[in-house]
Amino acid sequence: MLLIAAAPTAAFAYGVGTHQSLTGATVQAYERLYGDVFSSTEEQKMISGSSGEDAIPRPLNHFYDPINYRGLTLGFSWQPSEEWAQDTEGQGNYCNLDAIGARNLCGARIGYNDKLFSSPTDFSWDRAIYEYVYGDKTRSLETLGHILHLLQDATVPAHARNDQHLNHNGFGDPDPYEEYASAFGPGQITVPITLDVPAYSNLGAYFDHVASFTNTHFVSKDTLFKDYSLPDINKLKLENDFGIDPLLGYKIARVVQTKNLKGEIIKRDVYLDDGSDSVMSDNWSILSKEAIQNGAGVIGLFFKKVEEEKQTGALKKKNVSAAEKSAKDLALSGFKYAKALYGSSLNQSDVEELLNEGQAGAAVLATTDMQPVQKEIASVDDTLPVVQPKLQNNQTPPTPTTSPKSPASVPSLTIPPRPAVVPQARLSPVAPGFGGGGNVASIPNTQEDGSGNGNNQSSTLSFAITSPAENSVFATTSVSFAGTTSPNALVSASFGSTATTTADGAGSWGFSLTLPESTTTVSFVASDDAGHTSATTTRTIFVDVTPPNAPSAAINECDYSLLASTCLIAATTATLSWGSISDAAYYGLTKNGAQTATTTATNATVNIADNATTTFAVVAYDAAGNAATSTSVSVEANTRPLIINEIAWAGTDADASDEWIELKNLSGYTLDLSHVAITSADGAPYTQLAGSLIATSSLVSDGYYLIERREEATSKTGNLVTPFDQLSDSGEELYLQWGTGISTTTIDRTPAVATCSGWCAGSSALEISHSEQTGATTTAKVSLERVGSGDGTLASSWASNDTYIRQTGDTSTDASGSVVNATPGSANSAHLPSAGWYCDSDAPVSSGATYHPSSGSCTYLSAFIGTQVGRYGDFYEGTVGSSTIMNGHALATTMKSTQNGDTVPQGTASGQQFFIAIYEVRNFGDDVGAFRNYFTGVNPTPPHGNYRVIPWVYGP
Repeated sequence: MLLIAAAPTAAFAYGVGTHQSLTGATVQAYERLYGDVFSSTEEQKMISGSSGEDAIPRPLNHFYDPINYRGLTLGFSWQPSEEWAQDTEGQGNYCNLDAIGARNLCGARIGYNDKLFSSPTDFSWDRAIYEYVYGDKTRSLETLGHILHLLQDATVPAHARNDQHLNHNGFGDPDPYEEYASAFGPGQITVPITLDVPAYSNLGAYFDHVASFTNTHFVSKDTLFKDYSLPDINKLKLENDFGIDPLLGYKIARVVQTKNLKGEIIKRDVYLDDGSDSVMSDNWSILSKEAIQNGAGVIGLFFKKVEEEKQTGALKKKNVSAAEKSAKDLALSGFKYAKALYGSSLNQSDVEELLNEGQAGAAVLATTDMQPVQKEIASVDDTLPVVQPKLQNNQTPPTPTTSPKSPASVPSLTIPPRPAVVPQARLSPVAPGFGGGGNVASIPNTQEDGSGNGNNQSSTLSFAITSPAENSVFATTSVSFAGTTSPNALVSASFGSTATTTADGAGSWGFSLTLPESTTTVSFVASDDAGHTSATTTRTIFVDVTPPNAPSAAINECDYSLLASTCLIAATTATLSWGSISDAAYYGLTKNGAQTATTTATNATVNIADNATTTFAVVAYDAAGNAATSTSVSVEANTRPLIINEIAWAGTDADASDEWIELKNLSGYTLDLSHVAITSADGAPYTQLAGSLIATSSLVSDGYYLIERREEATSKTGNLVTPFDQLSDSGEELYLQWGTGISTTTIDRTPAVATCSGWCAGSSALEISHSEQTGATTTAKVSLERVGSGDGTLASSWASNDTYIRQTGDTSTDASGSVVNATPGSANSAHLPSAGWYCDSDAPVSSGATYHPSSGSCTYLSAFIGTQVGRYGDFYEGTVGSSTIMNGHALATTMKSTQNGDTVPQGTASGQQFFIAIYEVRNFGDDVGAFRNYFTGVNPTPPHGNYRVIPWVYGP
């Protein structure tokens, strides 16, 4: 109990002020991308919502360990924040207390007569969308602030690694990262200059991505390189007693190693920080940005879902009370039963519309104004074989027929006419010689003539049973009988018990008998006051009120899911299967809660929406119409969860056989690749993958899977090293496939060889630079890289590595130690031109294009010049041979150099011509003066030919 009482204090992550500051920065980041969307009042509502989520005991649900899919676990568990954020009923029935309380401690806040979106403690995702469309927009944005709070907590390592860090008013086990972050109060967080805002199709994907990123790249005080396999301390770069991430260079922890005289490590001490907050500062710089840019993505998803709700009204339909739902279900089931018996001009959808408009009375009237019909019940799904359900009363034995949508054999159902209204039957025991029913045992037992009427030649009374038919099946013990006889005759029914009723003046009679669950034969006879009797007539009825066993449903393709915890498949069709139920007459299939088809088979092909989760269930119906429903199964489809991202088909300069293939994760999940393979059109190579691949994030190396022919091929560690068949230099068509065994579902593929008459990019000997000073021309092998994530079969989706990566911090080397012109295991190059110029973050200016520089801070690209020689970049007004130099820069030996001062003169008119000149400067002579004289028109020729000119026109 003491542990429980202390838990709420331990659940706080960022302080209230930090959450407010992060939320404000998130709103600013979103508005930087999409304009001034929110008023100051709306922004403050989101900010106040982000701080309101810390009302005790809500913080108990602010943990999410994505590796083990759990929330805060202290012997028992609370909800993961990913689940809590979307649990409308759970939040609606929660308590805001000053001490810990379970969900039901305060009693349900959503009562039987309360609508779903009515609780004051509900700040769930669906509530935010509903309120924005139909209700209070300010409360909607306040609720969105609660969601952003939960996402921000997923960037706290302790909250993504189940580190409960019990702490009360500074005593106990405080978390150093949270203490450091508390200094960043309202207004003290600046929106990052560069933003990589992901776009996922559902809220859960954002939580999975952020929590996975935090869990696998950072540590907390009590999980220092333990309990989880990542980050791996053995793969850190050690500098100045700090463990450094080898790719991005941020500090993960302080690592102090003690060595003996031989230089051998005999002890290693690990700390989260050294008192200087340098580790915490590095953590904050990355994690706060992750919170802001993913939060901006969530805001974008929110408005997308708002527009979807305006189109579908799905949440509006859900916003009903339990009482309303019960009444609607009762009215709908009553309509279906009455329509099957008597027919109606209304369809089920008509009655549903009346109910949804609050016209329950009209719906009831619709079920009473029906005419006798004979009708077959049709299927509602064009994709699956169907059979017609058997109703609960007045059935005739099945007669084979053929469905117009399938060759499957289905039973035909005939509905008899509605019986006449007759006086209520009197149920009473009858003893010999007493009562109005006469002595049943003394009535002559004559045989039927097969028509249902008695055939006693001595009888003067006619008698007929009009319903139910012989051998009818019922799913209720209350069975109605009706027929005709002589007016005012006494009709007796015997089935172990005896009941009597009197026919009306027209001779119509009726009973409502309670029969046992089994086969029962009921005998009927009529008599009048003159002592005339009818022949004894019987009806055999089967009552079955026991439902069949529930089927066990499964999606076959989930056996090779792309996720370890839930079912993710790379296809929009799947096979739903279930075991045969011995007493089932047929099966109904439900999709997202609505029945779509019926069938007598035990499997069916079902359709699934791409980038969405679909839920299925199977209902077994017996001959009486009793039903049993399977446990639902859910499947998510993503037809492009990963792509082929880079191919080193020419190998490296060290060894042409050192080839590799790189994949990129697009899904937002950590993928299980054990059912993924890569192959070519001719089947060689065929490589079965293994292991898992985390989601792509802002880190350069996250989400990339490297397949190498040998470990020494590059300095990067391959995810899979296997000697696959060497790729042909003349081109191959590669397939990325998912499935089981020899995979057959293609996720992605490269262009056909005929598209580009070989590989569409990359080279075994590309001329990448030249030097007039040395006379040397450099050629190298360069990789084939993906441009974006579009259709991989198009030539435009591929380009050669742009070679600029050689001068960044993320270089890779080949087996000889030389830098490769490729990006194995990390983000592709930017595909910049060999000569180019642009200002700020614009794209490089195309030759002859109209351009308006956003500032004078501009970047010069000069990969065409050798790496060890000097170069200049000049800015001119006019044209070559008739210009004025505006600015000039010595670019040293740097292929990519940003310079200041390239400003267009004030008052420049639209259409004015400018150009950029980039040229090699040798260490002898005056190449700078000679080139400038050439460009301005003083000299007719340049000093040498290793230069480029990029003309452009000033314009808005």
